[in-house]
Amino acid sequence: MRLLNGYLAAQDLESAMSERSVSVERSEFSKGQSVRRTTGKRAEGALSALDRAERTAARLRDSLGLTPASASRMRLDARPQFDLALAIAALPDERDGDDGDGDGV
Repeated sequence: MRLLNGYLAAQDLESAMSERSVSVERSEFSKGQSVRRTTGKRAEGALSALDRAERTAARLRDSLGLTPASASRMRLDARPQFDLALAIAALPDERDGDDGDGDGV
């Protein structure tokens, strides 16, 4: 991101916002045949490259749980479905001799 920001700051506004494409066309003629070859090269504009990089970074932050909404989703997904400590606490205590029938013996 720093490289793109530095590149964008070095450009003038018109060249930073526009994409450039260069095409070269060559024609060859020989013995009644003509061959036309076109090669093209496209350079992405700095603003569109910066926008693409920022969207990728936002998507990765969301998938890693670095945004508040995704962090809360991850906590809900990672929440234990069964809490062993609560299950043990709900069991009757056998040390005091209470067998659970209410007579205390």
